[in-house]
Amino acid sequence: GAMSSTFALTQSTTKPKRILFICNSLGFIDKQFYPTKGGQNYSMPYYFEKFEKLRHKFTIFSGLEHPGLMGTLHASEMCFLTSEPNAASPSFKNTISIDQVLKEQIGRSSRYPSLNLSLDEEGISYTESGVMIPPMYDDQQLYRTLFMEKTAQEKLQARQRLIMNK
Repeated sequence: GAMSSTFALTQSTTKPKRILFICNSLGFIDKQFYPTKGGQNYSMPYYFEKFEKLRHKFTIFSGLEHPGLMGTLHASEMCFLTSEPNAASPSFKNTISIDQVLKEQIGRSSRYPSLNLSLDEEGISYTESGVMIPPMYDDQQLYRTLFMEKTAQEKLQARQRLIMNK
């Protein structure tokens, strides 16, 4: 009745929240990546100058260093979104990544709750038990996922994966 049509209207006019995490294994030049002044009127850093018109739509975080990585900075990929300390240690055990936590909280309102992309087979997203979620790194697979209708077999396999992951 009226309540379901009101709910449908509310759902269709609400924009889903989205978040983007970028892990650049080679690092950034801090002075060109982070604002020198905080707050809403921060000075736009060099790397973000092209996004000046969108400044009200994003936040730049700093101070998210990862302990226990000195001399082994490439291990930071493993804890980039988990902040689990000592990723270079042989006894390291990871935990769930923030993108997967947010997927459960805000991802349901989006067509794709989570897109885990990479340039290779190494990912930065992890399950609750600390297992790496294999990223999508094939550009053709990404195109098919985003823009092409799935076959009946692919839909069945996706449903089965959902059931297995619950």
